[in-house]
Amino acid sequence: MLFNLYPAHPATAKTRATFRGRLIGALSLLLCYPLLAATPPVPQTPSKQTPVAPAAPLTAATPAAALNTNKELALKIWTLTNGDKTLSHIKAGLGGSESQMSLSIDKSMAEKIIAVLNQAFDPVPAQIQGYVAEKANPEQLTAIIKWLESFYGKKVREAEAKSQIQYNDLERNVPLKEPKFSKEREALYKRYERVALEATNKIITETVEFYLVINNSTKPPTERIAPKELEQTLKLNRVKMQSLTQQLLPHLFAATYRDLIVDEVKVYVDFLETPAGQSYLQLNSDAYVHALRKTRPEVLLKLAGIFEDELAVLSPYSKETFSEAKQNQLMVTMLKRFGKAALVSAILEVRGGQITILRNNQEQEVFGRPNQDFITVNTLMKDMRKAKLDIRRYYQLVQKHARQG
Repeated sequence: MLFNLYPAHPATAKTRATFRGRLIGALSLLLCYPLLAATPPVPQTPSKQTPVAPAAPLTAATPAAALNTNKELALKIWTLTNGDKTLSHIKAGLGGSESQMSLSIDKSMAEKIIAVLNQAFDPVPAQIQGYVAEKANPEQLTAIIKWLESFYGKKVREAEAKSQIQYNDLERNVPLKEPKFSKEREALYKRYERVALEATNKIITETVEFYLVINNSTKPPTERIAPKELEQTLKLNRVKMQSLTQQLLPHLFAATYRDLIVDEVKVYVDFLETPAGQSYLQLNSDAYVHALRKTRPEVLLKLAGIFEDELAVLSPYSKETFSEAKQNQLMVTMLKRFGKAALVSAILEVRGGQITILRNNQEQEVFGRPNQDFITVNTLMKDMRKAKLDIRRYYQLVQKHARQG
């Protein structure tokens, strides 16, 4: 199912469309293509509905002998299910960040940021395929490919390609009224919702979270949401996405399967209720979550490098260790970048208002805000050690106080 993720009037896209809405519009592609791929051929007579069985556990790891075969099979599934096109639709939403960039970002820096964003999803296909290859087994993957290349598999993929829904802003554009189903389709949707809601929500939530974190890092350090505030935003988002996914799901179901007859939809839902179908739902969503979580730190580190140059090594996503001399150098850079007031405020916070000064070549401990001329890089370093503060954590505090002015 392909989605039109852009508004009718391109001129308004930069001011009105939200990146989150664009991403969510495309997410059903990522979910629906692989799930439909696993549907068996339609039998001559509809099978009897069976109760939902517990999902079969995913394999802990695939033996090395089968891993290369699995990688080839996973790549073929990705190709047959238009995985690259799916990601390109999700990736298109990153363009919305260009219009949301801070006015303080100059053109050359903006171009560097856009270049990073354009490549943000590039590692995702390999991560997804690698996860599927490791967790699945060759028999399962071969069965999926057989279905994809079957008459009904092609029919399902063609039906998906015809469907287009515009979701530029999820909260505004999800219709208030649920779609009208026939009695038979309504019963099928209820069964579908039971097995597919969790996996759908997992994918949507993870992508929106990816956006929120990345978008925050496209802003200068002094304009970003503080880490604690960002974490709170992510927690609220996880709760909100559960409700929005539940609203979105029936519309996706209606649009995706409207060209399939009831018996065809029933066969698909029957499969999802089997242990194999539930395991595949889990594998699909887990592979996507795994890919984004592996990719996100790399993107954040690249963005840190654009904004902070030599201070990028203080990103929480960098693992570099520092000598005493290197820490002194970083302290000097922070001093030049943020000014002494922000560094002093950070020390006062962690030391409860106490700070070291240098007066008449003698070190003294005082409370409050002393003359900044009495504070040096050496005294700041000593106070950081007295507070048992890692320089990365100190850097975060300095950024916070710089934002607060």
